[in-house]
Amino acid sequence: MGSEPSVSYQAARKAILDWLRKSQQIHAIPDSAWKGEAFEIDSAEGRPVTAESLENFWGILYDNPDATVPGRIWRTEAILGLHGEAALVGLRLSVISREWGTPYFRSIPKVVRSLVVDPGLRDYGYSVTDDPQSVSSESDVQDLVQLLESESRTRPVFVLSQNESGTFEIDPELLASRTAGIAHVMTLSKGASWKLSEELGQSLSVYGGAIRTYERGFDRYSARFRDHRLATAEWIRRRFADPDSFVGLLTKHALDASVDLPDLEERLPSFSTFRRAVAEQRLADAKAGDKSQTELLALYEKEAQSLQSELNTAMQIAEESEEKASQYKKGQEDLETVVYGLKQRIGTLKMALSASGKDEDVVFPEALSEIDEWIPRYLGDGVHLLGRAIRGARKSIFEDTELVYRCLLLLGGAYRNTRLGLSSQEELTTECAELGVEIAGTGDRASLMQWRDQYEVPWRRERRFLDTHLKKGASHDPRLCLRIYFFWDDELEQVVVGYMTDHLQSSHS
Repeated sequence: MGSEPSVSYQAARKAILDWLRKSQQIHAIPDSAWKGEAFEIDSAEGRPVTAESLENFWGILYDNPDATVPGRIWRTEAILGLHGEAALVGLRLSVISREWGTPYFRSIPKVVRSLVVDPGLRDYGYSVTDDPQSVSSESDVQDLVQLLESESRTRPVFVLSQNESGTFEIDPELLASRTAGIAHVMTLSKGASWKLSEELGQSLSVYGGAIRTYERGFDRYSARFRDHRLATAEWIRRRFADPDSFVGLLTKHALDASVDLPDLEERLPSFSTFRRAVAEQRLADAKAGDKSQTELLALYEKEAQSLQSELNTAMQIAEESEEKASQYKKGQEDLETVVYGLKQRIGTLKMALSASGKDEDVVFPEALSEIDEWIPRYLGDGVHLLGRAIRGARKSIFEDTELVYRCLLLLGGAYRNTRLGLSSQEELTTECAELGVEIAGTGDRASLMQWRDQYEVPWRRERRFLDTHLKKGASHDPRLCLRIYFFWDDELEQVVVGYMTDHLQSSHS
């Protein structure tokens, strides 16, 4: 928050209390609350509020019963703190319901935007704003790439490019306003689009009125096209009669991303965790001081009441979670069955198309620099190139470019079909012979581990060994000798290429 931590801390507390009083019409807030003192408004008032404070920390919990669904509560929790040279704030909105499955509208509390405006928010070194940030100069593009590749980034980045008329397919101001605090919104000029393509490659860039969502964990060398979704201008116009509907879709995605963090509790402790820490500190201070037995007993009773309240809420949430888990598991099993069936259907249709002679005419680019765009068009999800393979292709000096593309077609076609049991080994051998190539193991893994950094690649939160390669030629001249190193992913039914087109190091090098 803001530049001066103590001032920002007080401004954030005031913004939250003002939101309760003005927006939520909570009029029983005591005057001492604005000084940071603890207070409690019980359920007799209809909407209970509890605030706790301890030294440089302050937290609040507010339960707002749903006006239309009996038994449903909207719970807002906020924690403020002063830590070193920074003022910290975290806010959480939860829905607690007696019945699972009742639809509800996800939203961002208005107080979040108030905090964005004053005292202002920063996270992982970047401002979190409620207006779109313009990217037009070369330095702007460099700053954008740095944000995209920041390992600390937790929010999605929506990048809007200009269309033919120099405008945007959706209203950037509206999107930034609706996702204030939970996403970054960037507007990209036409010139900046070209520069971004130079930095990331066309398949990971955005231009021509398209809108791209860059998820957290983005890395230009390992990112997959489909993981950072692109909505073209044509698709948006065809799919959404009202552009604001697409704004709603992106807002929903940002809301989902804001709670889909593996260390959410560590990043933002719940109010119950904060309240328990306050109670423990008060008891410790009381024991160390000269508090009477009566005063100590009162503290213990307050702590017991707080724990009982937490237990009741936890049991209610546990019951809901158990039902959700059961429903989710069944839904996941159903989805896996559907996906498997669709994969088989797609494979059957591809084979039928091939047999009927209606395959799409394949166009082979003159250069390998276009390989990351060519793969999705002609091979879909059948073959995936890791970032290192793309970089290797771009700097390749192998002379027969068309052969490289044909070999990838072979891996995504005959080889993949053989692994799936859709065609025979003889058919694969015949196609390999026609191209004059061979598919074989890369060698003994134990002996190749002295070059671990070359043969092991990161894949789906683990490291995989490039155990197979397609090869042509025995020479080590990179102009004449071809090597494509890959492995097979059984679960995704996919060929994953980790390096191409020259030799990796081995005992024969």
